[in-house]
Amino acid sequence: MLGGGVAPGPDIRETTAATKVNLGFADSGTAHARERYVAGGLPDFKPAAQDEFDEPWILAAWETPNPSNEHRGRVLINRDHSVIKKHISETLHAFVGDDNEVAEEVISVYGEVAVAHVAHAEQMKGYLLSDRQVNDELRSDAALTMALLGMWQIDAILMPRLSGKLAKRKVA
Repeated sequence: MLGGGVAPGPDIRETTAATKVNLGFADSGTAHARERYVAGGLPDFKPAAQDEFDEPWILAAWETPNPSNEHRGRVLINRDHSVIKKHISETLHAFVGDDNEVAEEVISVYGEVAVAHVAHAEQMKGYLLSDRQVNDELRSDAALTMALLGMWQIDAILMPRLSGKLAKRKVA
């Protein structure tokens, strides 16, 4: 169901938000600028329950864009994953605030970082990897899960954000 490759499909304008842009450098003398349609916008993320994933170890999974425009592509974040639950618990010990607000913020940051990884993978298309390789390898369940296990990046975003919203818990 989740992850996996993408079969060649319809025109990009039919599957994602597309924007016409000039590609190339008009004044470089080597490559002439030309208008092309490229995918526009960032994918979405959605917190999901453990049973929506193929395996319990999956922290994040990529869903390719839906041709019916239900979504532009999205990352599902396993809100029940043991790493996220532990991160929420540790964050609750550091801040005084509503448990649900802290949990939502933790999951939101995981989703934002996962979206950034998916978006950066797009840059590999045409340079080193094919569309299929980008989806099968860089956006695989294993690749996204590994990328999110480096929690320093999550904390680098989460802690300043929560410090602006909540009081730090006093350590006795």
